Amino acid sequence: MRGFAVATALSLLPFALLEPFAGVFVDRWPRRPILVALSLVRAAAAPLSLPGLGAVVCAGTLFMFSANRLFQATTSAMIW
Repeated sequence: MRGFAVATALSLLPFALLEPFAGVFVDRWPRRPILVALSLVRAAAAPLSLPGLGAVVCAGTLFMFSANRLFQATTSAMIW
């Protein structure tokens, strides 16, 4: 049960912390470099979220979800 609670918190925390500011960053920075840089950051951080690394898994997963939130905000701003 505790593992599910931690996983839920890790997946919702970036939405709660980054969502209010993601649109501001996306509007002020050029969008194409944001998408390229975040793709590279997510690829570099992906090995951190592999099981078996202990506390690094939580930090890596939180970092990945945060990068995904900013990536999704940029993608939706480019579409609209």
